[in-house]
Order: sequence, then C-alpha cells, then structure tokens
Amino acid sequence: MAEPTAVALRAVERALTPGIPVIGEGLGIGRRALVIGVGPIGLLVVAILKTMGIHRIIAADLSPLRLELAKQLGATETVLVRQDSHDEAVRKVLDLTDGEGADVLFECAGVPKAFLMALECACRGATIVEVGHFTKSGEFPLSPHLICYKDLDVRGVWAYPWWQFRDALRFLQITPLPVESIVTQRLSLSELTKVMQGQLSSDVIKPVIAF
Repeated sequence: MAEPTAVALRAVERALTPGIPVIGEGLGIGRRALVIGVGPIGLLVVAILKTMGIHRIIAADLSPLRLELAKQLGATETVLVRQDSHDEAVRKVLDLTDGEGADVLFECAGVPKAFLMALECACRGATIVEVGHFTKSGEFPLSPHLICYKDLDVRGVWAYPWWQFRDALRFLQITPLPVESIVTQRLSLSELTKVMQGQLSSDVIKPVIAF
C-alpha cells in the first residue's frame, strides 16, 4: 500500500499551493473536491482528503462497487459515470456544487475523456491535478479557451520524491479509515501470469501477490 499512497499524497500536495488571491486558493477548508476515477490511487486520494478535513468530497467512477468503497473512505457524494457519455455525470456534479463546479479536481482515471470531464466540472479559478496519465492512453480534442475562460490552474503529477514514502507510511499508520479494504484479492506467485494478462474479475480493485 505504501507506493500507491505515496502517489496519492503527492497528488494532494500538488493541490495545496495557493493560487492567485480571490481567483483561486488551492485546496483548503471549505473547498469542494472532485475525484474522477476511484481505482486504488483515486480511493487513496479520497482517504487523504478526508483525513485532512476536506468536508465535501465527490467521487466519480464507472463502477458502483468502487463508488461504494469511496463512501467508506470518506466521499460525501458519489456520481456514476456512463461508459458512452459523461454529460449526465457533469450535470450531477454541477447540481451537487450549486451549479458552480468543484474547486479542486483530481483526474485519476487515466483516460482522455476523464480530463475533459474535469475541465467541464471545474468552477472558475479551480485547480485540476492530472494524476492518471502516467502512460499515453490516447488523445482527444481540447479547447484551450476553456482553461483561459475559467482561469484554471492545471498541474501534473509524475512520481514522487523519496521522502514521500515516509509520509505514506505515517498516513497508513494513523488513518482510522479502512484503507486495507482497497486490497480486494490476495494471490500466490504462481497466479502472477493470470494477473499480468488481465484475467481477474471486474470486482477486483487491487490484487496483491503474497509470497
């Protein structure tokens, strides 16, 4: 759990730097956070935000199972995203934020359409942290005007400094949240090939190879 927690901590820390006064102030008390994609990294982002005291945390994902786990880890609202269109999900996020959008958004899904959803769900002056695209998963049309029009601050995340593991281990030790539930399956080394070939069931969130 330490490595994905280090990634999630780095992502949240990227949102802490204050923006321009009045336009945007980064992550803080009273901010509304949206986490798009609640796989292992996204779930840990939710848990870290909850531990930091963020009172509005919206989780969005394709999977009802993952959204249910997000609630256990601190999400105050969840939004189910349809595979073929995210328009309905965008409207739901706007409804949950009084028509304004989220103040701080974390794109953890790693698919181009999820980044577009983040842009559409962001309020004016929002901070978007791009976490999911650690590999190139494709491209999509993007209007830079939307970033300018909304005064958005877009920040990328790539890996972490070594001391992030110290903070990750500390978080795992002190959090009262059931982060161990993210590990949904324990497999033997002989089953590694099955894991690498993607032969696990859809309800598996994070498998662990146990020696």
